[in-house]
Amino acid sequence: MNAGADAIEGQIITDVLLPYLPRRWPQSTVRFVVIVSEVTGLILAAMAAAWIRLGSPYALESVVTIIMVSVPALLACNHFTGLYSINMMTRRAIPLLRWLVSWSASMAAIFAVLFFTKSGDDFSRLWVGLWYVLAPLFVLPLRMTLNAYLRRLTKIGALGDYVILVVAGDAQMNGLNTLRETVRPSVLMRDERRSAGTGLSESVQEHLSNADRIVLAFDPDDGTFLADWVAYCRTLNVHVDLAPSISLSMRVYESHRLNSLTVWRLATKPLSESALIVKRSEDLVLASMSLVIALPLMALVALAVRLDSPGPILFRQARHGFNNKPFFVLKFRSMTHEPANQPSAVPQAGRDDPRVTRVGKFIRRTSLDELPQLFNVLRGDMSLVGPRPHAMAHNDEFGRQIEDYVRRQRLKLGITGWAQVNGFRGETETLEKMEGRVAHNLDYIDNWSLALDLQILARTIFVLVHPNAY
Repeated sequence: MNAGADAIEGQIITDVLLPYLPRRWPQSTVRFVVIVSEVTGLILAAMAAAWIRLGSPYALESVVTIIMVSVPALLACNHFTGLYSINMMTRRAIPLLRWLVSWSASMAAIFAVLFFTKSGDDFSRLWVGLWYVLAPLFVLPLRMTLNAYLRRLTKIGALGDYVILVVAGDAQMNGLNTLRETVRPSVLMRDERRSAGTGLSESVQEHLSNADRIVLAFDPDDGTFLADWVAYCRTLNVHVDLAPSISLSMRVYESHRLNSLTVWRLATKPLSESALIVKRSEDLVLASMSLVIALPLMALVALAVRLDSPGPILFRQARHGFNNKPFFVLKFRSMTHEPANQPSAVPQAGRDDPRVTRVGKFIRRTSLDELPQLFNVLRGDMSLVGPRPHAMAHNDEFGRQIEDYVRRQRLKLGITGWAQVNGFRGETETLEKMEGRVAHNLDYIDNWSLALDLQILARTIFVLVHPNAY
């Protein structure tokens, strides 16, 4: 059937977005072909190594055990690392490093077998080394050629699932582009019937019977039409999904069962319980070590603050922290002491701010004023790494102006953060700068890992002295 719009009974419009190919390549077949190509490349590499080392490409009798161990080991490693997923099998360039790691792991399996069976003297180590080097030269070109062909099949709709998207109702029509980008259907059907019960034509039924997956996107108030489609689709051997209109207007993480009810999860904890334990352990260990190292320096800074201007050594200010709970952040005082009541709108410190003391300029520029926050970390108010805490007045102001601002407090606020090591430090002169800072904060929360924390801490060393710190 040619691509285009086909009016069916004047009520259900079918748009064929990809050429309809009854004989498609299912993913299982594609995966089998890719595996066969890899095994073929490995055997050719083994024959080439035998030709170089043993004098004949067919002299493999003495190394057949090695081949029988390493090939399944490689296939298993590739499977567990996702190299046989449809995404990996249709990339322009296969992930070379991932494949080499799998191949090296399979070689390690070989040497483990040789060690435990005490049969290392029966094999040619030079042949094993040659095979290890030659295998990528034979396998990877085959994979890249096959990947190019599979990408071509994907473009014409001959690879992967045959997906039909059925939409009805104004809410879904308004979000049609979003639905198409998300679902990527082969066929789009628009139910424009004015009354239910007219049935589905043979042409529509033929499409539905050939589908691998049907996605029904209906207005939640349009239950009558939805019942028609569900009743028919349940007679087919096909996956049927429901995409309610709520998924178009807000981010939905997943659907799950709550007793006998299917619900949509609209928000989720950014870190699992085990991840929270890891992050807290990181804070306790590194903050304790840092505090021991920094205590002499903190004593000197405290003395300098005391001698420079009258007032307390430490500055305490209420901030909104984790889950929006208030806490008192600690800093070395860097401004003149004003015991009067603080105004509701506290201006941020700017360049050449007259409130900043002589010592304050130095400790702010070198970030030494932040050292007392190590005590906040040990108390559990803060973390070493996380979004920076802002004054409550600034928090309220930016919370009204930036939609996702409050999401940054779903994790403990930190002494340093992803935004700070990427240049978003100091006074936020414009709303755009704060939006950039918030975007980095949310990116950190959504992609947290211990390695990312350690990377941020290492990069913080190079931004301790920063032109925007004033």
